Amino acid sequence: MVRLFLFFGPHEEEDFRDLEPILKKKIEALLAENRNKFLIIQEYGGPPYTFERGRGFPSLEDIKKAALNDRENIPTFIKSFNEKGIVASGNPFVRKYLEFMKQYRPLLFVEEIDLDELLRLATQYQQHPDLDGSRDAEARDKIFWKQIKDLMEMHPDREIIVVRGSTHKNTLEKRLREAGIEFESETYGTPFETAVSELFSKYFFSTKKTMSGNISS
Repeated sequence: MVRLFLFFGPHEEEDFRDLEPILKKKIEALLAENRNKFLIIQEYGGPPYTFERGRGFPSLEDIKKAALNDRENIPTFIKSFNEKGIVASGNPFVRKYLEFMKQYRPLLFVEEIDLDELLRLATQYQQHPDLDGSRDAEARDKIFWKQIKDLMEMHPDREIIVVRGSTHKNTLEKRLREAGIEFESETYGTPFETAVSELFSKYFFSTKKTMSGNISS
């Protein structure tokens, strides 16, 4: 039976040192049970669409162009990793994470994004910069949990691993519980980092970490 493992935390380059031992311990425990087939769903990163200090708001046209460019590049990103073990990402955290994971030969997928929803959210945040940042997590996780469910049904012989930003913990876990999907969940990073991340998500949500899993930057 497929099992789902969630890891929530910050996504700066230095944060991988906190994730790695937790992830390694879990994977080694699974390998000891002869559960050695894995599937990972990479969090979608850019483009950022809320206020960035020193830059202001990106235009809706720039957001759309970047998202469409990602849509074209993601299949190649996935194929390069799954077939050749190539990590084609400009994001330091993502590179370290995927370089670590490729030793276990997982099957890679990337979070699916609704472009119309992305642009709708961008418009809301530009009109109301003080909006609660959880709107982003809610909008994305209402799609993401269904992708997880579909992949669990399509690949019942694989253990599914998801590394996701701290701001998604409450919204994703709530969706999964409501759907009756069992999971194991852990957080990484210092308590201070986690608290700051959640605070920014709830009250500010105005830094460049808005969509910090960017695979295309």
